[in-house]
Amino acid sequence: MRFVGVLLVAAALFPTAAVAGPWAAEPGGGYAKIGVTWLPGVGLFRGPEAVDADGLENPVLYGFYQEVAVSTYAELGLARRLTATLQWTPVRSFLLADPVDGTGAWVTVGEPRVGLRAQAVQAGPFALSLEGHVTAPTTGNDPVASVHAVTDGNPRVGELRVATGVWEFEAALHAGVGLKGLYLAFHGAAQKRTGGWDSVLRWGIEAGTKVGKRKLTHTRVKLYGFHPLGDGTAPYHRSPSGLGNGTTYVAFTVEIDRELPDGWFVGVSLAGGVAPVVRQTGGPVIGGSVARRF
Repeated sequence: MRFVGVLLVAAALFPTAAVAGPWAAEPGGGYAKIGVTWLPGVGLFRGPEAVDADGLENPVLYGFYQEVAVSTYAELGLARRLTATLQWTPVRSFLLADPVDGTGAWVTVGEPRVGLRAQAVQAGPFALSLEGHVTAPTTGNDPVASVHAVTDGNPRVGELRVATGVWEFEAALHAGVGLKGLYLAFHGAAQKRTGGWDSVLRWGIEAGTKVGKRKLTHTRVKLYGFHPLGDGTAPYHRSPSGLGNGTTYVAFTVEIDRELPDGWFVGVSLAGGVAPVVRQTGGPVIGGSVARRF
């Protein structure tokens, strides 16, 4: 099993589609979530073009690498079937122990992402919505450290980047069916990025249900993909963080939330890659969260 990198840190903090997805919040109502995620890196998936160039296996082992992030998500119903959303990672930390350059640590502020979701259809249990997002850069994409393999000679295999440094503009279509105790949801999105970066197609499928005698335990499984289109002019980057042009993945997340009184939830999550996983680290993303629906 391949495990994907830090891009899933953000994905693991999105709410269940039963709260968001194609469904709009009631006017004045909403949802807020804060979580902590931990990614222990286990190997750099550099991409097929790197294997023939230097003869190293893919993934290649490199120095000790860890990421810890604090992420937030919020949505607020502005009007009937119109919801504003905000996703932000106020703290993102990186630790790299490189066999050549030694140990370094970096703490950054992640990019804020704001959006609007308009629910166009509610026909019985079926819902359909359109959503737009803008993500603003907080710092540049220049590498902060080189990454070297732990094999003989310690060849340089990538560089650590701690931000994207580009604007992202995204349009998405959401569809879902909410049944008694079960929901199914799908989304597809197109993302345009500045700085000569590739445009991206994103998609996701998820299902969730409630279990237990009192139906207070919410479980869900998500499968989603991130696919650059190759239409950019900027070079592709190989970084353990995955915060570079050309990163590709197909991944899953398993989440369990426990519903508490007054609309509160506590949850845990595990995210990992399926295939392909390109230009980022391996390693599971393990998370815990607290949320409230109001």
